[in-house]
Amino acid sequence: MIHVLTSLIGAVAALGLILSALVYMVSPKQGGEMLRRLTIFVAGALIGTCLLGQFAACIQLRPLLLLLGISIIVAAYFLRECRKARPKQSDRSHRPDRTPGLPRGGSRI
Repeated sequence: MIHVLTSLIGAVAALGLILSALVYMVSPKQGGEMLRRLTIFVAGALIGTCLLGQFAACIQLRPLLLLLGISIIVAAYFLRECRKARPKQSDRSHRPDRTPGLPRGGSRI
């Protein structure tokens, strides 16, 4: 189970390196930023996978229970990101409309 996760992390890292290299050819600043973020992600994911493997070996979790826990964590992350990205809607119903208008009944020139 853990070997599958490390292989998946390796595949994501390879695709990310290719993508950041292509972006670097167009915009070096943005490509460097992508490479920095990818490095942090890969390091964190590999360290987390190693810790997860040691934890699973110590308490001998069943693989399905481990997969369920990982999927719950990923789902919670995406829900949090979706809520952060949603624009806040201001309640404008209590404020008067301040759009300027032309006066009525004036003489035409």
